[in-house]
Amino acid sequence: MKNIDKITLAHSFHLNTRLSKERLINWESIEAKNENINNNYETDFYFLREYSLKTDDSIINENIIEAVENRKSLDKPTVRPLQDFELLSNLLFYSYGKRNKYQKRPVPSAGSKYPIDLYVYIFNVKDIEKGLYYYNTEKNTLQLVKVGDFRESLMNAFTQPELLQRSPFVVISVANFMRTCAKYGDRGYKLVYLDLGHISQNFYLLSSSMKLGCRAIFGFFDEKLNHMLSLGEDQDVVLSHVFGEEAQFMENILNLKRSDVLQEDNNE
Repeated sequence: MKNIDKITLAHSFHLNTRLSKERLINWESIEAKNENINNNYETDFYFLREYSLKTDDSIINENIIEAVENRKSLDKPTVRPLQDFELLSNLLFYSYGKRNKYQKRPVPSAGSKYPIDLYVYIFNVKDIEKGLYYYNTEKNTLQLVKVGDFRESLMNAFTQPELLQRSPFVVISVANFMRTCAKYGDRGYKLVYLDLGHISQNFYLLSSSMKLGCRAIFGFFDEKLNHMLSLGEDQDVVLSHVFGEEAQFMENILNLKRSDVLQEDNNE
């Protein structure tokens, strides 16, 4: 093999998890060996309070073509806007929630394992207190895990903390790799990130349709964020999404310069 000294760990993993006629994988045998692994789709822990989602279809005002065309990453957020709980509910439910009598989700998942869990840090949302929440997709509720304003400690877990400074809420995606790898072996690691991509795109499209800014952020300190969420050894934070209104929306509404809109920074 050429340039073997230059092969990275990621490339080596990719090469060693390829399928071929000479190396077929018996998925059933792998799953049978791991039958004792906890395959619950929801995380089971003590929570303080529980809030049912309040969806409101009327604030989703773009068709799919418009949402795709307008999709972009949040660039210049406004000063900590107060967001409606209905907007957050729409974002979670229509991106990842179980719906209708068949309990289907809006995203596919290899083997229907759904290895991604969603945690939400809420800072400035109507009708719900500040704190860390877990999104229970079985019940479509937000379960309060910790009470408090954790913005500063969360910012310290990111390489670009300024991106979180004005966000009313932040969604943290956590992977339970063994849910998928218990069936697909090491190759299942790749599949987990496909699941993550489906959810992330839903976040972007729904945000676009509700005139909400969205930005996926991968620049965080893994162990610090894992510790903040009290994750188990089989869980890892794999992505975060910051949400907020674009500054240009507020500028247009109030006919202000951006320096006027962001004046609050001088007092922080």
